[in-house]
Amino acid sequence: MKTRKPLSILSFLLIINLLCFAQQPKTAATTPPPNAKVPAKKTAPGAAIKANPNDRFFDLYADGHCTIKNANGKVIDESFEDAFGGGGSAKETTGYPTAIWMEGENPDGSEIGWGFMDEKHKIIIPMIYYEPEGFSEELAAVGLPGGNYGFIDKTGKTIIPFNYDIAHNFSEGMAHVLKNQGKAMEYKSGFIDKTGIEIVPYKYNIVSDFKGGLAAVQLNGKCGFIDKTGKVVIPLIYDGANDFSEGIAIVNKGCSTSDYSVAGYGGKSAIINRVGKELTEFKYSSISDFQNGMARVTLGAEPDTKYGYLDKTGKEVIPAQYFEIWPLSSGYYCVVLSKKYGIVDSTGSSVLPLKYDDIDLYGDEGTPCKIKIDKHYGFINIKGQIIVPPDYDSVGGFYGSKLSFAKKDGQYGFISQANNAVIPFQYDEAGAFSEGLALVKRNSKYGFIDETGKVILPLIYEEANGFEYGAADVTLNGKEIRINNKGKQVP
Repeated sequence: MKTRKPLSILSFLLIINLLCFAQQPKTAATTPPPNAKVPAKKTAPGAAIKANPNDRFFDLYADGHCTIKNANGKVIDESFEDAFGGGGSAKETTGYPTAIWMEGENPDGSEIGWGFMDEKHKIIIPMIYYEPEGFSEELAAVGLPGGNYGFIDKTGKTIIPFNYDIAHNFSEGMAHVLKNQGKAMEYKSGFIDKTGIEIVPYKYNIVSDFKGGLAAVQLNGKCGFIDKTGKVVIPLIYDGANDFSEGIAIVNKGCSTSDYSVAGYGGKSAIINRVGKELTEFKYSSISDFQNGMARVTLGAEPDTKYGYLDKTGKEVIPAQYFEIWPLSSGYYCVVLSKKYGIVDSTGSSVLPLKYDDIDLYGDEGTPCKIKIDKHYGFINIKGQIIVPPDYDSVGGFYGSKLSFAKKDGQYGFISQANNAVIPFQYDEAGAFSEGLALVKRNSKYGFIDETGKVILPLIYEEANGFEYGAADVTLNGKEIRINNKGKQVP
């Protein structure tokens, strides 16, 4: 039987179909009823659901198998995830209850809403809310079925009353909330603090969260920025605006915006600093957020788009002349021009000439990259320096191993990052190391070796795949079986 490993909640979608089966019993809550305009003074605090014998616990496994246990640990049902109908989803904030939703109905016929479960997948805040955004700065914005929004803490206690038509989570101590101004769907946005006091009046059509003390706002189709007192600090003269990042914001002219975001799309982009000074002309098709003081920019439209990088002064430190550009590591970039690949540094200076047919950037940062030139392969390090000359007919990669397979003169062996042949070129085929073993073939038979070259499983198999989750699929004497790293057959 395979060993089953619990999944994190990020893999929760594997068992969403299960959730509709395991509904929680209806529990009384002190949350205000739908559509209630509750005065702040009289809002009754909510409370987390107490454990009871009918509580359900969900255990999740990598193969899709699930069990449901009651509060006493007894398994009351188990199945593979595809055996249940319905659907659901989850939102997680580290250290806080996770928001979940289940498709289906409560015993009284009402729809199951959103609630919150703990790290053991037990429901601790009742599933009565409209879609929340998860927790931020100790609170979660949640809505009631009738449409009102308020804020709860991680115990389920109501902290800010359900007095808003729409609410979003807190950012830098301020929350973006909306109220209908009397006409159908005519919402206006403002900001409140954590006591529920209105700081910025309900006057803006669209706003973004506060970032670095400033928030982008839109009024009558024009965008600018306000501070936390509500004062306009950068005039509303742009057609679109993005949040500040590293002291810089991207603004747009001649662009469009959606009904939900101040950020523009289309048109031309430029960057401004925190006092509103425009640091570039409005000439770029797009500008990415700044990371480590650099932002990728594009000029023109497909298929003739050109790429480069700006610094925070607005200078094109890597000219926007390349067909494509990707960060290789901090301070180094892979560039493509006229179908040839090379490496430049953050000043735009060439590190590896533009003469290679390909540079493979796959793998974790710090993993050497595969290069190709004239049908031969080698490796460069994260600074673009050649560490294994392109002398091989084929290479694998140093993904999770100190060795990579390589092919030379028709035979496979294994090389180090210093270009030493650690395992001789003596095999007809070879695969990458996985779980400490590499698949090799000689004289039409497959087997497995370790990183010293020692044969761990003899070359006796007609067909074989590499190891994954402690086992490998092989064919022996015409029979397909699954073996462990000792060569023993397993289910």
